[in-house]
Order: sequence, then structure tokens, then C-alpha cells
Amino acid sequence: MLSLELIISIFIISTTFSAILNALLRNLSKSLSFLIDLPDDVRKFHARPTPLVGGFGIYLALCITFFVLNSLTEPQFQEIAYPRGLYQFLLGSFGCLLIFMLDDIFSMSAKMRLLLQALIVLALILSTGTYISTLPDLLSFGSINLGYFGIPFTIFCCVGMMNAFNMIDGLNGLCAAVVTNALFMLFIDNPSTILPIILMGSVTGFMLYNIGFFGKKRTIFLGDSGSNFLGMAIAVYCIVLSDDINSTNSIGTTSAVTMLWLVAIPLWDCIRVILSRIAENRLPFSPGRDHFHHILLDQGLSAKNILRVYTMLSFVLGFLGIMLEKIYHDTPYVSFYCFVFSSFIYLFLCTKLRSNNENS
Repeated sequence: MLSLELIISIFIISTTFSAILNALLRNLSKSLSFLIDLPDDVRKFHARPTPLVGGFGIYLALCITFFVLNSLTEPQFQEIAYPRGLYQFLLGSFGCLLIFMLDDIFSMSAKMRLLLQALIVLALILSTGTYISTLPDLLSFGSINLGYFGIPFTIFCCVGMMNAFNMIDGLNGLCAAVVTNALFMLFIDNPSTILPIILMGSVTGFMLYNIGFFGKKRTIFLGDSGSNFLGMAIAVYCIVLSDDINSTNSIGTTSAVTMLWLVAIPLWDCIRVILSRIAENRLPFSPGRDHFHHILLDQGLSAKNILRVYTMLSFVLGFLGIMLEKIYHDTPYVSFYCFVFSSFIYLFLCTKLRSNNENS
């Protein structure tokens, strides 16, 4: 287990780098008038043009922190900081940022987005050999070996996460808060690895600007590039830190079922929105005001209160998942049944609130 002093130091280093880099990238974006999100009073209600460089700031802080740790630490520590496949992940993440930067500029079609997301994940799988090879005991009938079907299944899961986190990035701080809570819970359950701490610090540095801590005039957004990058990063972290789905490159001890609890809000919201749009004969990935945060907005909650709801709810769900894993470690289907039951509760509440909003 890492010392508390080391953990705090790594977090502060990555947060500081992120804050500095996001400030520099924000100024560069403004001066070049490049990657700027303009309000339109239809779906974008922010008060002023805002740079979409948050993903790049987070990524660069992540890379520089790894470089600093490599320069200042001993080889034994570097084995913790540099797990197998790290360089492929960093390269794939940079490609993800560049590709979806084009989406921020030109607005790709949904089919093109899905294709590019799938290709990015496939490249990571082929370059690392890491994918979901086994499903844990979800229904009390035993685990299931996926064989080569695990590759398309992994692509489906990772692409789903990328879209789920992209969908919740509708108000300042929402995506970053859920990501931070997920990373914190991953670290609590895997205290011997620094991977979650470095990314958590990098996201925190961005979040300070995103929520207006340094003033509303210095706000930065993730953009599609940043939200897709974070969705992919969380998906990769969940696979690598799981001990019952990945037999080739697992460095963690967390059950895959617990990972569902860590990403419950974006996962539930994504599934509910897609199903409701299909039921209404709409395209699943078409824009609309039917996300969970839109429902809460229509209920009269302010953006700050919605951020508090997302932060508290994602923390409580993640904590519940960890507790269920500790209590029922050898019977993961108990946690899975609880997750499915909670999913129906969420669906019922969202349907009820949305119906009330439409009738009022």
C-alpha cells in the first residue's frame, strides 16, 4: 500500500499541472479563436464563448505527471506507475482527442462517431491484448468464458461508456464529478496502484475552471474530445483494475460488477435515453432535452444543485458497490441483482418526473 504522503503528493502534482496547462490552453484557444464553443440559446445556454480544451489539459497533465514520476522514482516504484499497456493507452487517448476535436469543429454524424470510437478501442485491444475475456457469475450459474467474442463485447462496452459520459456532459462539472468519484472509489479498492490518483488529480485541475472556481470568465469545457477521452479512460481503468473479467493484464482486485456501480449514473441515463428515443421513433443519438440533468432542470433545480445531486448520488452508489463487493465477494450475482433492481428504481423515478414536467 502506498503511503498517505506519497498519495497526496501525486494528487497535488497532477492537479497543479492540470490547472496550469488548462490555463495556458484556454488562453491559446482564445487568442487563436480555435476550439471555441459559442452559445446558441437553443441547447447551449452559457453566457460567453468558451474554450473546448479541457480534455487536452487533462491529458497533458496525465502525461507530464507520469514523466515526472519516472524521473524522480526508483525502478521498483515505476512498475506501479507504468503498468503494461500504458504507452498504448496514452497514444490511443491522444488519437481519441484529436479525432473528436474534429467533432467539436465539424459535428460528425452519429454513424461516423460510433465507427471511430469502435476503431479506437479496437486499436487498443490489438496493441495490448487486453479485453474482457470472461463474464463473472452474474446470475448464480457460474462465470462465462467469452473467447474471441470478448473482443466485440469489449468494443461495445467501451463505446457505450464513451457515449454515456459524453451524454452527461451537459452542465458544468457533471462529467468531471462522476469521473472523479469513480476514480476515487477505484483507488479505495486498489490502494496499491497510482493510476486512479494521477487521472483524478488531472481531472480536478480542469474541474476548478469548469465550475468557475477561478471566475466565470475563465470557464473551460471538455468538449466532445474531452468527454470521449474520459469515457474511454474510465472504461480502460475498469477493465485493467478488475480481477474477474480480464485474465491478460489485470492489476486490480475490484469485481466487474462493482464497476457498474461506479458508472451507474451515466450508464443508466444513456440506456434510458436511447430506449425512450427509440420508443418515440427518434434517432438514438439525436440531441434532445431528455437527459437526467434536463429533467432536474425542469423540476426547478439550479445547475449548482444538480451538480451536488450528481456528486452525492455517484458517491453513494459507488460506495454501495464497494460495500456489496466486500460483503458478497464470492457471490457477485448478489451485487448484480441489486444493481438491476436499482436500475428499475431509477427508470421509474425518471419516468415519473418527466411525466410531471410534461403535465405541469
